[in-house]
Amino acid sequence: MSRDKQNYPGVPFFALPPEVPVFSVRWKLHTFIALQSGFNHVGGGKGQFTGVTRVYSLLIKVIINVKNLICCFFIFCSLQLQAQKKYSTEDGDVNFVSNAELELIKASSDKLKGIIDPATNQFAFSVMVQSFKGFNSELQREHFNEKYMESDQYPRISFMGKIIEQVNFTANGTYEVRAKGDLDIHGQKQTRIIKSKVIINNGALSIETDFKVPLAEHNISIPRIVNQKIATEIEVHVKADLTLQ
Repeated sequence: MSRDKQNYPGVPFFALPPEVPVFSVRWKLHTFIALQSGFNHVGGGKGQFTGVTRVYSLLIKVIINVKNLICCFFIFCSLQLQAQKKYSTEDGDVNFVSNAELELIKASSDKLKGIIDPATNQFAFSVMVQSFKGFNSELQREHFNEKYMESDQYPRISFMGKIIEQVNFTANGTYEVRAKGDLDIHGQKQTRIIKSKVIINNGALSIETDFKVPLAEHNISIPRIVNQKIATEIEVHVKADLTLQ
């Protein structure tokens, strides 16, 4: 019989005092088997390890439950993070055309910023007025900013609202949708429903739309002297590629 069992009969190996030097391999193995199998005796002592076995069983169950809770927590966090992701762009394209009787004016910007929340179908897009380039002359661009759009006072054009139709953002396809929201130009908001095309391809999203903007709805006045050179309705084309962020 090993020294630990002689001096401390009936005491499990994990409860032996520090002065006991080394447990015998046979004693540790015997105790481990008893704990695992639920035997009621070790080394001939009946009922000595019943309480220890129950404690170990309870402890194992607690550990398993905690492990399951931790797994569930991480799965929940992963789903939440995925649900919080949104499609966004920093370099969408906006083109407009003024097709008047005496003059054709074209301008564009590649600075359209936008975001779409796939969880709520909500969106927000904006572009700085002074980012538009093109026109037929630099003087025309100055008049656009200073006289018509007053970009120092109203520096931004925005469209914010919600996509009416439900879109499966996880499936590739082309969706014809209506975007309803407030179009803010020259400080004047108008509620608009704009037909748009949404294309989803392997996690990337593209939008494309054409619509017209009546200048009078946004309090943009055209002097009589140039009313044959500037159209009363401006044709707008928007195209943007968005990625999931």
